Amino acid sequence: MTGDAPADEPVAVPGPVAATAWVAARLGAPTDALEIRETEVGLPGPGQARVATEAFALDFNDIDTIRGRYFLLPFEPPFVPGMAVAGVVDAVGAGAEALMGRRVVGVTAGVQGGYASAALLDAATVQTVPSWLSLDDGIAMYFPYLLGWLALVERGRLTAGDVVLVHAGAGGVGSGVVQLAKALGAVVIATAGSDDKVEFCRHLGADHAVNYRTDDFVARVAEGRVARRAGASAAIDVSDGLGVDAVHLAEASGVGLALVVVDGLVAEGATRLEALTGGEDYELVVATP
Repeated sequence: MTGDAPADEPVAVPGPVAATAWVAARLGAPTDALEIRETEVGLPGPGQARVATEAFALDFNDIDTIRGRYFLLPFEPPFVPGMAVAGVVDAVGAGAEALMGRRVVGVTAGVQGGYASAALLDAATVQTVPSWLSLDDGIAMYFPYLLGWLALVERGRLTAGDVVLVHAGAGGVGSGVVQLAKALGAVVIATAGSDDKVEFCRHLGADHAVNYRTDDFVARVAEGRVARRAGASAAIDVSDGLGVDAVHLAEASGVGLALVVVDGLVAEGATRLEALTGGEDYELVVATP
């Protein structure tokens, strides 16, 4: 079987399928809100594919959704959470025929329904998983690199030689951003909250890594002790979505800043940034799933 070939002898499942799912019966802590229930997953509509789930992502946005604090996409219970799934396609809608039988990862239709043994995917988000990569690893990689590419390339318009500041560079999305930025030819400054994480950022390829708990990364960039190159061209904040430190960095280094916020709290982040910058000399670019 080639890297992105269909699974052996794929068989289309012609109708709805029964599924076992974690259902958010109420809003709150996942340990209190989730219940295992039997449900049904229907046939995919146009531009959708259905998978027999083999792995799904557990990310912060899902947890915030279950708790009722992911304000971009509020859901009323009961609902099945889960924004991303990996599995084998067993049914397709119009326009997604090429995905039949393939091992894939993708975003769930309506960004819910992934915590189940079957799920519908938005075919436009689907990527095939090569035979040498497990579906567990495929789903673990999917969001960090998807969001990293969206932030750096689609929103940040990164070019070789740009200097990128990556907050939380040792985290899930942050670690993907560090690697992608280096592959795109950028100079990468990463921040992390411990010396071990700082070393991990360097291992990932960061040109400079700063422990923000013990060192003033804003001062280091502004004073030129970290590869200045006219300051930071872009700042990627994957921590709390507020981006306040990135704005302070721009003020200290005297350069304009394309700030890319990759987090569920984008609305609050945008409000805080407007208040801090007065809307002048800064470009706020938001990337979110």
